[in-house]
Amino acid sequence: MNPLVLTGIGGFQSHEANVSAADQRLPNGLGNGQITGPGRWRNLGAAMSAHGLQVKHSGAASLVVTLQGSVDGVDWFTLATWTLGTQANGDIVWATGKPVCLVRANIVTLTGGGAAVSTWVTSAGGPGAIAAVVAPSAPDLANLKVWLKADAGTFQDSLFATPASANNDPVGGWQDQSGNGNHVIQATAGKRPLLKTAAQNGLPTITFDGVDDFLQKLYGAALSQPLSIFLAINDRSSAAANTYLFDDATGSLFGLHYTSAGTLLIPASGTNNLQYAETLPTGFTVYTWLASGASSVFRRDRVQKTAGNGGANTQTGLSLATAFNGTQAGLIDLGEVLIYGADETANFAAIENYLKTRWGTP
Repeated sequence: MNPLVLTGIGGFQSHEANVSAADQRLPNGLGNGQITGPGRWRNLGAAMSAHGLQVKHSGAASLVVTLQGSVDGVDWFTLATWTLGTQANGDIVWATGKPVCLVRANIVTLTGGGAAVSTWVTSAGGPGAIAAVVAPSAPDLANLKVWLKADAGTFQDSLFATPASANNDPVGGWQDQSGNGNHVIQATAGKRPLLKTAAQNGLPTITFDGVDDFLQKLYGAALSQPLSIFLAINDRSSAAANTYLFDDATGSLFGLHYTSAGTLLIPASGTNNLQYAETLPTGFTVYTWLASGASSVFRRDRVQKTAGNGGANTQTGLSLATAFNGTQAGLIDLGEVLIYGADETANFAAIENYLKTRWGTP
């Protein structure tokens, strides 16, 4: 398992010994795995006040800083304690083998009178805080084919000329963060969804109007199964709707489709599909779909809902919030989409917990 690189303000970095040089060069500390011990939390710069972990001194007294980790942000366990003398830098080294999606530290300040003040800071970003985990906690970034997240790569136009950053800005282009160039676009101004700032758990969403909004990408080469697809999404469509969360780009039947009978169809062929009785509106939720022929699986919020033969079609592209031809539009708030070109069953918990933590889902 390759570990995740976390980068804080000013270059405060946590890493395992076997992180590749290429991973360490990725912007914002994006890595390709979850942290599993042993490892270290290392100061790479000179001024602690500019880094992710801030320790202030006013005298020669020793400080003890505790670093904790968590998968879900609820249950925390100690990774390490760090005893400092008068110096304001050093390494925190830990030996636990538990996976970590979030980290927090008790930031200690010594006042002039020598009394210690300690407060916990968790993945908040900014001076004196620990940087947020911004990559999915899965071990194979190499298998990530599509990565769309509403807080990155949004543009008002399909040529990616004008960033979409303000509330209700149209989104005509949404850039793929996987590095594969699978950007989704909408060239027609009237069919562009809107960016909604601070819409879910403090993060923006892309909101599709349920009439004719959609974004689409035809892949250069179709993606073959097994595929692992993760969505952070809120479907606000009517219970009587006959709409799509997403489809492929050519009509080859590969997507998530709500029927007017209240059934979520998960087809990857014309004859075989998984089915799940869903209630609309869903509220913000995390869907997981392993498209793997007769061994396909569908999960909602980390719980398996159905499994079986879902069909063996390839995915030719991605149409968000409609069928491939722009019809059957869904009233959808979309936060994040991850599509892996592999069976990620072993990493379901890590990826789902990453999405749960980011999007505040059940």
